[in-house]
Amino acid sequence: MRGAGGQKQSVFLNVFLKRLAAPLNRMNGAVFRYIDCAIKLFRRKILDRSWIIPISPSCVLVFAGFRHKTRPVIRLSAFQAAGTIYTSCNGVPYIRIPPKVVGAPEDLSRELCVKVADGPASPLRAAAIKLHRAAVMAGGVVMTADGKVVEESLINTQFWRKFGIFERHGEGDTLWLTQPSFSSRRRIGSGPCVLIKQNWDANYGHWLIEGLPRVALAAEHFDLGQLRFIIADGHGLAMEQVYKDSLAAFGIGSGQLIFLDWETVCFDELIYPLPMTAHPWTKSLRVVQVLEDLAARYHFDLEGAKRIYVSRNKTSQRRLVNEDAILEIVSKLGFVAVCPEALAFREQVQFFRSAEYIIGNYGAALTNLVFAPRKVSVLALTSQFMQDDFIWDLTSLKDGNYTSLHGKALQPHLGYHSDFEIDLVEFEAMLACIGL
Repeated sequence: MRGAGGQKQSVFLNVFLKRLAAPLNRMNGAVFRYIDCAIKLFRRKILDRSWIIPISPSCVLVFAGFRHKTRPVIRLSAFQAAGTIYTSCNGVPYIRIPPKVVGAPEDLSRELCVKVADGPASPLRAAAIKLHRAAVMAGGVVMTADGKVVEESLINTQFWRKFGIFERHGEGDTLWLTQPSFSSRRRIGSGPCVLIKQNWDANYGHWLIEGLPRVALAAEHFDLGQLRFIIADGHGLAMEQVYKDSLAAFGIGSGQLIFLDWETVCFDELIYPLPMTAHPWTKSLRVVQVLEDLAARYHFDLEGAKRIYVSRNKTSQRRLVNEDAILEIVSKLGFVAVCPEALAFREQVQFFRSAEYIIGNYGAALTNLVFAPRKVSVLALTSQFMQDDFIWDLTSLKDGNYTSLHGKALQPHLGYHSDFEIDLVEFEAMLACIGL
């Protein structure tokens, strides 16, 4: 019955729009895009049929119903928002060291060459903004008191059609809000709160490189002990402990943390340190310096390993199926194998702080190379579907040498999520290439 009802609604809408065709044929493209969005939302049950009334002037009544259910979002830069801007320095443009990549498809290799040819990478402008009566929603998106979305807070949402209460429809990058009223949402007052949470920070690498360093922007202008910090909730106990332990290195206690998932919460005073990175290609010297300074705050009695092999075979995807054979080779060269996710944050810092060579499966755990000394050499292992972007860029900021070997995916239909295997002859040749 549901299927039949949905078909009747679809037929009704299509017939109605055909009747509108004649009076609309002289309207501009923006109007047609607006109608296209209405059709899509109607079919997804966001737009209620009761708001589509086929009487003259039909067009007006259609749009009235559309606005009632959802609305397009006005986006603006944080520097245009009605708040106080606290500027900072994000480092100078930096040179990416040309990588050595073996086994990658031509299109991925070509993209790397383009990035090298582009010359120095320019970091984003660093700043923090203080807003009054702002809302945080959809995994870390900031909306001002007058209903505008801060563009920078959409970081890492560019590949999603729907996230939280937002959807993308129509041409370009038009964003639609599906729940426009926030009057009944939870409100937090009693002092300023700092938004560190952002989309993708359930991933250790994104938290470490994109999220955590932004605390330093707040520390430049505010007393961290007088602030509360908004971080992600619902990502499991292990990741929650990483948040707590890494923030503790800045002197931030667990009692200062506000855990927030995808719900919408309004804040009387919101401090938003802007992103210091642009995934996946651009980071900054400031990010590296912040994390190096953080590591220096720890006191370790023992040095870390000089040669490290990073495994991710305890995860559910992108596993190296012939890792045992790889381990047999590298163990003879003095490499120590580690699964970083099994270590506490402080232990990961200690383990990587002395590394001269790092070999491992391309993934979040390799971002720990940021704690290694400058000039570190990295050999990343992955399938033919993985791009050498994030880790190569980070290695360049460490003045290091980046090499990668792309193996064969065993489940090509999974793309870069596939398990893979590495040719052992090619692997030994790559070891000789990096001086081992």
